[in-house]
Amino acid sequence: MGLYTLKSICKRYEYEFNTKRDPLDEIVDELFPRCEEIANEVISDCSDQGCRLKNVIGQCFYISNQLSLCNRYKSTETLDSLVAFFKTCLEADIDTSLTSKTESIAVIDERIKSQQWKLKETSMHFLFRIFQKYGNPEY
Repeated sequence: MGLYTLKSICKRYEYEFNTKRDPLDEIVDELFPRCEEIANEVISDCSDQGCRLKNVIGQCFYISNQLSLCNRYKSTETLDSLVAFFKTCLEADIDTSLTSKTESIAVIDERIKSQQWKLKETSMHFLFRIFQKYGNPEY
C-alpha cells in the first residue's frame, strides 16, 4: 500500500469520525452518568477487581474524548469530576509487591500486567491528553 493511499484512508476515516460523532455523543449521554456513579462507588477499592473496573471505565472516558471533548464534558463541573477521578487513580498507592526492587525482567513484565499499573497508565494518558489539548499554558 502506497503512502498516498494510506493518507487518503486516514483522511477519510477522520472525516467520517468527525461527521458521525453524534451516535457516540448519545451513548455518552446515556451511559456515562452510570459509569461515573460506578467510578465514584469503587474509587477507594484498591483490589484487583476494583482497579480493573476503574480501568475499564477510564478507558471508555479516554477513548470517547480522543479526538474532541464529548459534549458532556465541556462544562467545567463535569470535566472537573472526571479529572478528579483520574487524579485520584493516579495518586493511589500500589501494593509493595509491585514496587519492590528487582533485577528480573520477567518479574517486571508480570508487574506491568497488574491492574494497578494499567489503571495508572490509563489515568496518565487521559490527563496528559486533556491538558495537551485543552490546557492553557499561560497559567
